[in-house]
Amino acid sequence: MLCLPGCGNSLSAVPFSGIDGQILSLKTLSSEAEKGILTGAFSSAWFLFNETDAPFMGTGVSDRPQALEVSVRISSGGPVTVTLAFVTADDISGNGKLSADPAPRDLSAVQNAEGTVSLRMNIPGLEHTGAEICGFAVQLSGGANSRLEILSAGFRRDETGWKSENGTAWFGFGTEGGMADFAALPGMGSLNPPSVILAEDSLLHLSFSPAEETLGSRLDQGRIVFTDGERIFGFRKSPAAYTTTVPASVLGNGPAVISALSGYENLAGMYVSRKKLPASLPDDPLSPVSADPHMIVEWPGHLWRRSDREVFSWDRFPSVLIVDTDTYATQSRYFKRLAFFIEKKVTGAGCLPITS
Repeated sequence: MLCLPGCGNSLSAVPFSGIDGQILSLKTLSSEAEKGILTGAFSSAWFLFNETDAPFMGTGVSDRPQALEVSVRISSGGPVTVTLAFVTADDISGNGKLSADPAPRDLSAVQNAEGTVSLRMNIPGLEHTGAEICGFAVQLSGGANSRLEILSAGFRRDETGWKSENGTAWFGFGTEGGMADFAALPGMGSLNPPSVILAEDSLLHLSFSPAEETLGSRLDQGRIVFTDGERIFGFRKSPAAYTTTVPASVLGNGPAVISALSGYENLAGMYVSRKKLPASLPDDPLSPVSADPHMIVEWPGHLWRRSDREVFSWDRFPSVLIVDTDTYATQSRYFKRLAFFIEKKVTGAGCLPITS
């Protein structure tokens, strides 16, 4: 639950939006929160949600905020550590001000951060915090000349993991928070293989940057290889950037740590969402499932939406459809009928062509 304090606090200049993009407002609990600018070796901005924006809660579970995201820019003095945390009702005094001694809390932090960075953290429930969520805080830890600007904030869907694109980085954390290292992203010189935790009934998203060498040799075909601890799976490198998705159910549907084994210098993102099926048309659950051909081979038959067949679209070339059937008899029924229309040249509604 989210609590909405009363009046008495000034409004922040930091842009804040709801989960559907509607403009909301923030109240301030510290002077740094007014303009959203943090400076020095150690400073923090504390924010309150505004009680006049109560409609953002929505009427259904899917409408309610599941996570909070903050985007910042380190304009000088980097690299720094940026921390995101939630403010609870226990942090607010009787007059609506920040307590003089806020209690310890779960933190989401990115160290060695430079440039533009976004942090997302799932909103915990009352059973986790012991008090209702009322706002959030952003902290800067760096040198004496460090300067951080809070570019925007808002409610978002719950996603965990990381992405890196065009000089910006995004990190998503669960309700318990955690620590991520900006310098450990692929392409930043780190030798540590990246990994994410894939929850049950969720969807793994993998983003790849263009690769200069894609063919390799007969034994090494230029693949990016992953493991869930029990099996190994991978994807061919491509000269163009692309994204693919893997449902947790294809990999056993249990909580698992997905780690990159090799070729991950071209990995641009690993993140997890609560979606279950990567339908090519999100609004049509019966549209073809978007998948890599290798994952189609691994796709268990009991996960098909029909017992006799499943229809996939190649994630890199969505117009290419791949039909997997349970038996050759089913395949024969589908494709013999299709072959009739391909082999017969029909120029009218059952009419023969007229020639002069």
